Amino acid sequence: MNFKYYEILSFLVPGFIIYQLLYVTIQSLPNIDIMPSLAIAFVIGYFVNAISSWLEKLLFISFGGKPSINLLKGISIKKVEFYEQEKVIKLLKKDTENSIDENRLFSTAMRYANQSGNERVANFSAIYAFSRVLLITLLISFSILCFKFFDNYLLYLIMLPLIFMTWQRCKERSYYYAKEVLETYLKLKNS
Repeated sequence: MNFKYYEILSFLVPGFIIYQLLYVTIQSLPNIDIMPSLAIAFVIGYFVNAISSWLEKLLFISFGGKPSINLLKGISIKKVEFYEQEKVIKLLKKDTENSIDENRLFSTAMRYANQSGNERVANFSAIYAFSRVLLITLLISFSILCFKFFDNYLLYLIMLPLIFMTWQRCKERSYYYAKEVLETYLKLKNS
């Protein structure tokens, strides 16, 4: 079994953060050695990763729409501009028998990009997924801390800006990934 760096980071980091918060907030948890703690953190992180994947549609709503569809419609964000949507749509329609469904169009571009061997696509996907997991980890951590320290204003003063910054970064990363897929598809079709 081969683990990629993304899998290790996206499981261990969130799992360890949440495990440590649970250990601090629940006084009755036993003190466990480092190796079993890492195993527990890995399992917790696995479930946090699954939750982050399940909540992706809600994240897209908070982003103002699915980044891939927004880019195909010509809607960009400040840091990620995509100017060749008309060209890409024209090429994608040829490959999808004139489909107008943006999800189908982007899925076609993603299929080409994944088969291209462009490591940037896989890296951008992993970076976005890691950002998404970190955002959900912070939200879960905030919930745990609110349960224990709900009357501490410092909690809100620290956690809310962190959550907002992580949300913004996650949004940017999702747009970077979608843009990389579309640009890779365009390069393949123009070569």
